[in-house]
Amino acid sequence: MPRPDFLTGGEPARLIPIAADSAREQKSVSVILTGLRSVLELRQSMLKSLGVRVGIMV
Repeated sequence: MPRPDFLTGGEPARLIPIAADSAREQKSVSVILTGLRSVLELRQSMLKSLGVRVGIMV
């Protein structure tokens, strides 16, 4: 399934973001997304409250 246009560009999330100092929100979201991507238990516990079942990413 193709991604929407607003999702096709951009930089990948990084644990140590490379963004301007004024982009605090971008840095924070990058760190959170990297943690979600890397730690299965974190993904499961954060998304469980939303009713989202999470499996192992390949």
